[in-house]
Amino acid sequence: MRILNRLVVVLVLTIAALPLVAAQALVAVNERYQKKEELQQALESAASHMKSGLHYSSALRRSEREIEETEERLPVLARRKRETRLQLSAVRETLQAIKAEHGIDPADEEYMRELLADGEKQLQTFIRFLHIRNVTDGGEGGSALLRQYLLLSLGERTEQDMRNRAMLRARARFLNIIATAQQFQELEHTLRGEYEELAGEYLALLERNELAYQRLHASASNQAEIQRIVAEVQGEIMKMQSELARIDARIRRQSERDLIEKGIIETKEGAYNDGAIVGDPAGLSWPAVGRISAGFLDAAYRSFFGVPHKGIDIAVPQGTPIRCAADGVVFLARDGGQTGYSYILVGHRGGTATLYGHVSQIGVTTGQDVSRGQVLGLSGGTPGTYGAGPMTTGAHVHLEVIQNGGHIDPLLVLPAR
Repeated sequence: MRILNRLVVVLVLTIAALPLVAAQALVAVNERYQKKEELQQALESAASHMKSGLHYSSALRRSEREIEETEERLPVLARRKRETRLQLSAVRETLQAIKAEHGIDPADEEYMRELLADGEKQLQTFIRFLHIRNVTDGGEGGSALLRQYLLLSLGERTEQDMRNRAMLRARARFLNIIATAQQFQELEHTLRGEYEELAGEYLALLERNELAYQRLHASASNQAEIQRIVAEVQGEIMKMQSELARIDARIRRQSERDLIEKGIIETKEGAYNDGAIVGDPAGLSWPAVGRISAGFLDAAYRSFFGVPHKGIDIAVPQGTPIRCAADGVVFLARDGGQTGYSYILVGHRGGTATLYGHVSQIGVTTGQDVSRGQVLGLSGGTPGTYGAGPMTTGAHVHLEVIQNGGHIDPLLVLPAR
């Protein structure tokens, strides 16, 4: 009976625990799904930045070509602009002379139209008057001409004829001046439009030239900053080489103390264990889990940034914990600030060191002992974020492995996945 009761109790507890187990399973699935989504977003962000960005070397060449093109076109535009300006100045001087000499304003289009219409009307009226008086060359009217000869002397007739012809020429010339003024005014309008267009094109081209120089200097400055960072990191790596033997001994002693405290090995009077049981110093653990977005000595990376890629990039969401690949000592925790490059350089046993780049938040200090799997900081790499530096296109962890002063492919010492 007691056994039956116990079985009933166990069965009830099991049934009661089922919702809790199911809920935990759902939470775990949801967390995995969320992490997968974050990783996918990080990969898409990196791909987007890579596609939208310009290679530094390509940006340099593009700026140089644009400078060459604009500096070839600028003198041509300047010459055309100067010629148009001189023509415009000559036309305006002519218009001013017409205004000063004849008292008319060619710029007043309505006044000029009215003046031309009135002049044409007066000229037509005068011609009809001459025709009636038989002064025109082709006119007929012998009786009128005979009366003129009878009433006027030869000198008076000649003078009147000359006066009439002079008035006819004067009216015709005045109309011609009006028409000429209108033509010059239209030419002035055309030349002014051409000059303004050329001036605008020249200023736009000049601005393009200046922007190309700015981009050239910016690209050169970015390239110089990248070269400076690479040289600084390499310098710190070389400094660390002289410390690796000391770091190796320090880790070995620490490992020995840990083993002694756990009772795994016995103490040796006045001596340290040789550390052979600590494990393979070259065996490293993954600092983060994600897709490899750029491999060791990646050609596309070199083309993009102009420097060799001495590690691998692990695409992970911004803020992912970065774990130490093996027991070691932090040789340098470099905080690059908002615009600089932040990285952590850790020395391990056997002349091995690891570097973790684009760190958005550093969680260790220089000289600190660290163990395998310990969180060193948080990942970064999103362009423009804290510690990302200029050598990035998206969120990731940059991992370098150094052995005896030289970089090796981290995939050679990381466990297969």
